[in-house]
Amino acid sequence: VKLKSSKLKQVKLQVVGEPVELTESKMPFYTRPDVGPYNDVAEQIVPDFVLKLQDGAVTFEMPRFNVPELRINRKYAQMLEKANGGSDRERKEASTFVKGKIDSAKWFIEALKQRQNTLSKTMQAIIDFQQAFFHSGDDCDLRPMILEDIAKITGFDISTISRVVNSKYIETPFGIYQLKYFFSEGLVNKAGEEVSTRELKKVLQEIVDS
Repeated sequence: VKLKSSKLKQVKLQVVGEPVELTESKMPFYTRPDVGPYNDVAEQIVPDFVLKLQDGAVTFEMPRFNVPELRINRKYAQMLEKANGGSDRERKEASTFVKGKIDSAKWFIEALKQRQNTLSKTMQAIIDFQQAFFHSGDDCDLRPMILEDIAKITGFDISTISRVVNSKYIETPFGIYQLKYFFSEGLVNKAGEEVSTRELKKVLQEIVDS
């Protein structure tokens, strides 16, 4: 197998013992949902992010996420108008009721903004960390990256990062990926360079397929 990465040329692979039949169930390689037997599933996935490559810059959009503007329902506005012509008690009750509704709407919109910020910062951190991959689409360009790396960059808890990457997808020119796909441990080769375990798995898969 021809190794695409110079880093991998310094990683010695050995098969020890008797030959083992490698079946799909024994090979724990991640299969991208945009290829192979998962095409039917991929058609049902609506990505949360869409990667954009323009003039060498990597950006993204969040087409599924829009924060609504806060507007007072006409019914509530009419209620206040009507109460203005009534007693002090009616005006107070109407004002308290409408204020409660407005406060609830503000809280909801603020929660949406915080969630948008969490998703956006997490996605940006992943893109910045894996710039080479998002330009090439080659798994050999994936750097070793763990949840803690992104947590440090964003300032979010590891549990928050975990929830995001396990439930969100991004559409790229190379296919649709679940965000957790970009995370992997790393090994150090003889030159002291870190090699992603996903890169090693890809090479092993090529050996099995050849």
